Amino acid sequence: MTGNSTHPLSKRIQAFVSSNLAITLSDFMEFPGKGLSAISNGTLYRLGSYKWLSDGTDVALESGNVLFSIDGKIKGAFKFHSVYRDGISDLVKELTHYDVHVLSGDNDFEEENLKAIMGDVPMKFEQSPEDKMKYVAKLKKQGKSVMMLGDGLNDAGALKQSDVGIAITEDIAVFSPACDGIFLGSELQRLGNILRFGKISRKIVIASFVLSFAYNLVGLSLAVGGALTPVFAAVLMPLSSISVVLFTTILSNYFGRKLKIG
Repeated sequence: MTGNSTHPLSKRIQAFVSSNLAITLSDFMEFPGKGLSAISNGTLYRLGSYKWLSDGTDVALESGNVLFSIDGKIKGAFKFHSVYRDGISDLVKELTHYDVHVLSGDNDFEEENLKAIMGDVPMKFEQSPEDKMKYVAKLKKQGKSVMMLGDGLNDAGALKQSDVGIAITEDIAVFSPACDGIFLGSELQRLGNILRFGKISRKIVIASFVLSFAYNLVGLSLAVGGALTPVFAAVLMPLSSISVVLFTTILSNYFGRKLKIG
């Protein structure tokens, strides 16, 4: 069942459970922010959050667990301790000049660890997919440009709501929420360089427009003065276009290599 999900916890459970336990399932469904369900030989299997599956009678099952049930009866739980991706601390330091927010569907049991990495940034826990969408919409109403990074279907709405949505995945061959870009989790530490490259690219585009305008201004001045023959004009026009393309290509490749992009 977990093999059909892109959620990070599903991937960890899939890696933990022996493949010898695999059974044929039907009617597989993934509920964003809740969990998974499937049927095998008339038996309903569900795997998901404490709030979704627990009736609150078993206090031993903490809300940080992922519960497993068969036909509505809790059979066990998976206890997770968060492991953060390599390079995340360095990435956070690179993003200090950005307004960073943390939205999590989990409870706040990892809040202290996150604060040690992220610093004193706004954090919201136990956020449903709708809560995340509303939070992004609120930031946009404040006039902010929002880039959202998410790694599960429960982030799909917020990814779409944001100005730029980036899905984080461990395998680009599997389904990912609709978004503007897909990022391998192992490459997340390069996000700072990509953002810098985006700003540099914008400056390169502006510079190319200035260069193109200068070409046309010189050509127009020569034409008005009668110094521009038809043959020279025919050569100048494609030459100016080629030079602008070369200008943008060479600079983009240079900064791309410098920032180790691509």
